[in-house]
Amino acid sequence: AEVTEMIQGYAIAKAGELTEGELMHTVFPHPTLSEMMHESVLDAFGNRVGDHKYLQVVNAQYEPIRITVEVRFRQGIDEVFYKVQLSNDLKHYLSPWVADEQAMPVFGRTLRCSKIQQFIEELPYIDIIEFFEARKNNELLTEDILPGAAHGILTTARIHRINGVDVIQN
Repeated sequence: AEVTEMIQGYAIAKAGELTEGELMHTVFPHPTLSEMMHESVLDAFGNRVGDHKYLQVVNAQYEPIRITVEVRFRQGIDEVFYKVQLSNDLKHYLSPWVADEQAMPVFGRTLRCSKIQQFIEELPYIDIIEFFEARKNNELLTEDILPGAAHGILTTARIHRINGVDVIQN
């Protein structure tokens, strides 16, 4: 993993044709070898940007989003299995870089509650959403979900609350 991190850091710098100054303004995850590369660039330039300004390095602030949802699964679906599947699908939707090595965390990304609901509704095993709630830091979110700081990255909570609703038959 260490060599992979170093290669990734240099590959990003090369592919993006980044200058030393741009690398100095890049936020790297902590603690990793890619952060060491970042610090070596800072050391080489004495932590200076220009002649008199000093650079302050700030690590990413991950902000978990917890979803509570009550859904009706399609008929014939194994509810126990698909509750776990829905939780995993939500985690991948909210934090795509967890499952996709090509995806990168995005600073300042805004999520919309309506887009999360649409994502859930379009899953092939979901019939309908009966209840939806999104929270960040225990605050109820109803529309846009914004990070609390410029160095904030919205991410998935470890646990989402998923309940299946029984189909009412007449």
